[in-house]
Amino acid sequence: MTFDGAGNTLGDAKEFNITSTTQTFTDWVGSTDTNDYYRFRLGSTSILNITLDGLSADADVQLLNSNGEVIVSPEEGGTTAESINRTMQAGDYYIRVLPWGNANTSYNLNVSATALDFAGNTINSARQITLNGNGTTQIFKDWVGSTDTDDYYRVTIGSTSDFNLELNGLSDNANVRLINTNGDTIVGSYNYGTAAESINVTILPGDYYIHVNKSWGGSVNTSYNLNVSAAALDFAGNTLNDALQITLNGNGTTQTFKDWVGNTDTNDYYRFNLGSTSILDITLNGLLDDADVQLLNSNGEVIVSPEEGGTTAESINRTMQAGDYYIRVLPWGNANTSYNLNVSATALDFAGNTINSARQITLDGNGTTQIFKDWVGSTDTDDYYRVTIGSTSDFNFELNGLSDNANLWLLDSNGDIILGSYNYGTQTESISGTILPGDYYILVNKSWGYHINTTYNLNLSARALEESEQSNPEQPEQPNLEPWTQQLGTEGDDFSNSIAVDSAGNVYITGYTDGSLGGDNAGYYDAWLAKYDSSGNQLWKTQLGTEIDDISYSVAVDGSGNIYISGEGGVGSENTNVADDNTWLAKYDSFGNRIWTKQVGAYFSSDLAVDNAGNTYITGGIADFEGSDDFVAWVAKYDSNGNQRWFRHLDAEGDDFSYGVAVDNAGNVYITGDTEGSLGRFNAKGDIDAWLAKYDSSGILQWTTQLGSDGDDFSYSVAVDNAGNVYITGDTENTNGILSETNTAKSHAWLAKYDSSGTLQWTQQLGTEDDDFSYSSYSIAVDNAGNVYLTGDTDGDLGGTNAGYYDAWLAKYDSDGNQLSIKQIGTAGEDSSVDVTVDSIGSVYITGDTNDTLQGENAGNIDAWVAKYTNFISDAPQVAFASTFNNDNLIGTPGNDVLIGSSSNDTLVGGTGNDTLTGYTGGDIFVLNAPNQGVDLITDFSPTEDVIHVSINDFDGGLTADNTISEDQILLGNGTVAANSATERFIYDTNSGALFFDGDGNQSGFEAVQIATLSNAPTVSANNIFITT
Repeated sequence: MTFDGAGNTLGDAKEFNITSTTQTFTDWVGSTDTNDYYRFRLGSTSILNITLDGLSADADVQLLNSNGEVIVSPEEGGTTAESINRTMQAGDYYIRVLPWGNANTSYNLNVSATALDFAGNTINSARQITLNGNGTTQIFKDWVGSTDTDDYYRVTIGSTSDFNLELNGLSDNANVRLINTNGDTIVGSYNYGTAAESINVTILPGDYYIHVNKSWGGSVNTSYNLNVSAAALDFAGNTLNDALQITLNGNGTTQTFKDWVGNTDTNDYYRFNLGSTSILDITLNGLLDDADVQLLNSNGEVIVSPEEGGTTAESINRTMQAGDYYIRVLPWGNANTSYNLNVSATALDFAGNTINSARQITLDGNGTTQIFKDWVGSTDTDDYYRVTIGSTSDFNFELNGLSDNANLWLLDSNGDIILGSYNYGTQTESISGTILPGDYYILVNKSWGYHINTTYNLNLSARALEESEQSNPEQPEQPNLEPWTQQLGTEGDDFSNSIAVDSAGNVYITGYTDGSLGGDNAGYYDAWLAKYDSSGNQLWKTQLGTEIDDISYSVAVDGSGNIYISGEGGVGSENTNVADDNTWLAKYDSFGNRIWTKQVGAYFSSDLAVDNAGNTYITGGIADFEGSDDFVAWVAKYDSNGNQRWFRHLDAEGDDFSYGVAVDNAGNVYITGDTEGSLGRFNAKGDIDAWLAKYDSSGILQWTTQLGSDGDDFSYSVAVDNAGNVYITGDTENTNGILSETNTAKSHAWLAKYDSSGTLQWTQQLGTEDDDFSYSSYSIAVDNAGNVYLTGDTDGDLGGTNAGYYDAWLAKYDSDGNQLSIKQIGTAGEDSSVDVTVDSIGSVYITGDTNDTLQGENAGNIDAWVAKYTNFISDAPQVAFASTFNNDNLIGTPGNDVLIGSSSNDTLVGGTGNDTLTGYTGGDIFVLNAPNQGVDLITDFSPTEDVIHVSINDFDGGLTADNTISEDQILLGNGTVAANSATERFIYDTNSGALFFDGDGNQSGFEAVQIATLSNAPTVSANNIFITT
């Protein structure tokens, strides 16, 4: 082999010119050639990269100064490649390659150098860079580390632009921020380790700074590549005549247009044509200030204008005829803001609106999925499809892509409903099972409510069964409504930390174990995840871990049945030296197969939540953040593929922790925790206060608020109801303050309600007067009717007699803070409940751990457990009745019943208990019993369709049978609970929805008594109350 012949002494070293392009020199060292020398010169301070590889025996590489003295010598063993990566000053240098011992080997010497750009180390000395505004990326190479901790760049943006930044090529941990001229952070990226940092944001004209800094840690040193670009926005036309022409392809593909409106650009116009009747979707988001979007006809007249306030996204979803249209974007008042305009159109398939006009569809019987796109809403309430099943088949029907609430039903050939799926909000509806040959109808209809309008995707498939599979075909069943408790564990300690339930009633719990609960233990504590069906049967469990402690703290499930868990430890890290308090996130499918795991790059994870789009939000507390000595609260957003979308933190003086996170139907994010400082207002009289913060879906902070007392006040969990009200819970050691009820115990549980703007509505405290016990509330959930559920543990008598040491408890409140029920669960040992959730029909689930036996036998020391409660009102008998979907009469028992109607016209008679009545769609009759025989909850009363029946035999007082009551027999008012005249018999509180009866009006012979509560306080008139015989 012929080699390049490097010199064997410093004096005859091979001279070469070093460049940023890697050069490779191939040669040989050994017993007869013990030294190879190379000489080069650096013209300026540069990042030097040297790699020695291609070895067949052990050899070393050294970097020498101009005097031949060793600067660095890696000395890896064997044939392992050796690398040198250093920032070097201008000057002359040598490279020496030498064998180790008696080794003989050829080698490849790879050398390159990159001159540094020299960013400033302070804002005042920031390096000025220029971006051309056409999206071209410029790359700046430099270095940060223990002797150069900060690099600053200054950039001037001439017009509203999309700004993109990526920091990569890292060999250690570094972070990047975009900051304004005051040095305030606009957005930052703080990933863990050598992961690339990225920022993508629309910014207004002005001066900005880019700050690259080393992460916390004394020995962090790394070179980097800073990739920066800015693209000026598209600039739509400012009048109808010069409107920007856009083309919609009709297949539902969304196009996004970025631009800006403000004082100097007050109108942006877009023009498009619909070739056929289509579902039009328009969303205006990414706002920095208030702006509105309007849909105009071909004459420029407004068709619809949502006009949401502030930076809230605005949406238009309508079925439009073929023709020309305009979109107008305009600022509100003196607002200046960039925006994203998202537009799509889907040509309609035109399903029939009655059974007789149902659209005929054909399924091939081999399991192929066909997709039908259409729309239901206020002017098109029902879509029917007809399908013929030729042989016994497994079928799967799914309704997704919803922007509002719609339901899915399977009907027989007579139009009678076989099965339905009616989840709340935009959740996916699904029906599956085995079906016999015959003709069937599929019905998609809007849910109850006046303003519901949504497009949808109807996914249908059927697979014909082989004869051997057809032995006992069964029609699908409704979800199980019976309560149950299950306990699981190993010979060691098994803790459950969190619970979630999907749309089918399947239950998921997660925690950690030092045993082998769902697989072999990998070392110390492992995380685990288990799934149960709605009847409490365990379907599967799985375990994951590393050589260090891996603890799962939270679980959530999305609308497609994917499960997400998060915790702390080494899961998802390729670094075996990762700390055991690093946060990780994992995604599983509904069968327990792990799809991916991610390291978040922050510490102390506590909770996670999933929004309607499948985005995941994680929260916790992090120490030593950006040089702080205190703990800082944080929240991060990830998409369904595990990509981080943003990371935010809240910081006050002292430690700040975030323990709970929730997301509302609009994608707003809420976190809660405790602080030693002032996050929402002044710190109250105690050392630690609870706090609550709201972010929009883009991670922009909307508000923070704080509450407390003269004791320590902790907030552990947050939930949001369908109206956007926010609830938090925790415990307090107060004697005075906002949480102001007298507290003589070690601690009391508490509950607080806020409206969507952060205004406190009320607080409630939970405990006894005994000063020997503590009461802690760890979790909160809200059902579709607005009822609130709390769970925790106590060593007192909170919802019954204490069974041992610590007992679990579950409490229910209405939306006004009135306690409806409380239950205590325990054994002779220690029993804790740490999380609560509720499904779409009001069943409540809790989970925790016990060192005794709640169900079955204890497997070892500490076991996990999970329990389901149906119609949780009290300890009285609870029964659930579901309609057979054919104009049914549902009659309850003397206990507390759950009665569920259908899309037809049902009659619901609750009995004498405190009953929950849900009519669903159709014109329903709700029959109330005599006064003082329970207070029924009507969850979905529609004043235009539904009616309340009371019997003249039970409700006396001058009423006339077989008629609605007269106008002078009902009193309507905000906060009204008593009659004002002698003729008034029914009193309705238009604020709370409480309905009262008074047999003699404002006379003294009969006292008003509550007979029902109507969820969400719908409008009620005399025509809604009918007197029967």
